[in-house]
Amino acid sequence: MGVSGILACSRNCAPLSAAVSKASAGVLEVSEIHTCQNMVKTLTQAVADGWDVLGAAADMRAIECRAVKLSKPTVLVLGEDVGSHMGTILLNILSVSRALLTL
Repeated sequence: MGVSGILACSRNCAPLSAAVSKASAGVLEVSEIHTCQNMVKTLTQAVADGWDVLGAAADMRAIECRAVKLSKPTVLVLGEDVGSHMGTILLNILSVSRALLTL
């Protein structure tokens, strides 16, 4: 699963800084960073535009990532929110996702 960019919700993420760059182990230096105001709306629009959305989670329903065939541009949703609790935002993101994956 190669990564060509990173999408972060500007409302819920720390602002980019030297400390964030250091914590990213250099990823910020070599990746395109994209932001959105509303992750659920952005993911819903991505699906409408032909993208696939997958969520990474430590969940009994998740399947091994090697079992998924990627046939179109894909957004992989990562983060502590995915699979850790079932808040409204998480449920909305999961409703847009085609599948949950274990990494």
